[in-house]
Order: sequence, then structure tokens, then C-alpha cells
Amino acid sequence: MNKTKLSICAIALASLGFVSCEKNDDPVVITVKLNQTQIEYDEEGVWSDVATNNFVHSQGFVFKHEGSESPWGLIWQGFTPSCSSDTTVYAGEWPSHTFNVMTGGGMSGKGTPYFACFWDNTETEDHALEQRTCHICYTEGGAEKLAFKPMSVYVNNSCYTYYTMRDGDNWTRKFEQGDYLELIAHGVHADGTESQTSIRLADCVGDDASKWFVSEWTKFDLSALGEVTDVYFTMNSTDVGQWGMNTPAFFCIDWFAAETILSQD
Repeated sequence: MNKTKLSICAIALASLGFVSCEKNDDPVVITVKLNQTQIEYDEEGVWSDVATNNFVHSQGFVFKHEGSESPWGLIWQGFTPSCSSDTTVYAGEWPSHTFNVMTGGGMSGKGTPYFACFWDNTETEDHALEQRTCHICYTEGGAEKLAFKPMSVYVNNSCYTYYTMRDGDNWTRKFEQGDYLELIAHGVHADGTESQTSIRLADCVGDDASKWFVSEWTKFDLSALGEVTDVYFTMNSTDVGQWGMNTPAFFCIDWFAAETILSQD
């Protein structure tokens, strides 16, 4: 690679948080940081496009989002950027406060952006990939999906989910010994097969209930998924009813990291 191409590569990698490269077919690691993406937020720190079906595009990755206003208020699912620092306990009023994380901000500190995520718990194994609620793919800004290797993502509980597991409410029972809430990452390979790995956002083991629930950003290793064309998340809980999981299906993520190869011009 000549010095001109090397300089261009270095500038591109620095601007996106990549590792350095010596030639443009070397793998690079992209860490998606929303504070490096141009996103507008409302006065409450919620993405201004939350009531649209616009997907979130950040550093070549596409995060699915669906939203609309209804007679019952805002309806949304998938990934929503938020920089809300509110950690108030809204007992009885949680449906209006679904964009808050237990740390009051992302990995970069209080008030910094992160993804608030909502998984549709009516989703089943029969749903097509395009219908998966919390879906991620990599396009590098183009129209076609490209292969990538997920490495890790930081996860945390939303305030809604944390406090209802801890205290219970009209729809969700208080968690007890033996209960858990699991976040499952699915990797879809080029041949259509899948791999998966999981982490528990609640694991009610031991006498100290204060340690049962995740309340800090926690690294979730995704390397077991291997090379994929798509990633999507689902959830599993011990609190289920006639209509599926009773536990609020909200979680938060930040700093999604994956290895990929930059396209050559």
C-alpha cells in the first residue's frame, strides 16, 4: 500500500474507532458508539424519530426500529437511541418511561447515548428473519448485507425491567429465589443456520437479593456466534403467563463491537 492509501485508511479508521490496518483487506473492529453518530433527541433525551419506522444507521451497521403514535400513546419496538439520565422509580406509570437505563447513561458516562431496546415477546421461531424485532446487520452504508464477526456488546437492565423484577407490579410478580431473566443473541450465518449465546440480566441465586439484578454495564461476549450476516436478540424469563413472558421485555445495549473487512474501492 502506498503512503497516500495508508493515510486515507488511517483517517477512516480513526474517525470510526477502528483498529489500525496495513492494507485495506485486513479485518478491522468497529465499535458502534452513538455519541459519534449524528442523532437528534427530544427534551427527554429520546430519539426524535422514535414514532417512525426509520432504522438506526451507525458506523455501517443497521439497527431495526419500528414506532408509531396510536390512540393509546407511543408504540415502539426494536432499538431506540436514548440519552436519558432519569432513573426514577415510576411505579404504576412505567409504560410512559421505557427509555431509561439503570446507570443513567451509556458506557461514556451519565447522560451519554445508548440503545433502549424492546423485544416483542409474541415473536416465535416461526417468524422470518425480517420480522425479528431486535435485528442488526452490517451494510457499510450500502444496500447489501455484508458478513461480520460479532465480538461483544455491553448490556444493562432498563429501569422499567429492573424495578418490576425487584418489586413486582400489577402484571409482573416480584422475582424470588431461582428466577432469572435471560438475553439471547442469535447469529444467522450465510447458509441460514444459526448459533446463539446468552447472558442473564437477572439471576436470583444466593441470599443477597441486591446482587440478583444487573444494574451496571456488563460485557456480553458474542464471539461464539462466529461469522454471520445478521444478529438478533430474544429474551427468556421464569415469569411467564398465558400470553408469554410477563417480565417487561426491555433491555439496554451500548458499544456493539464486531470485526469486518472494509470494502475495497
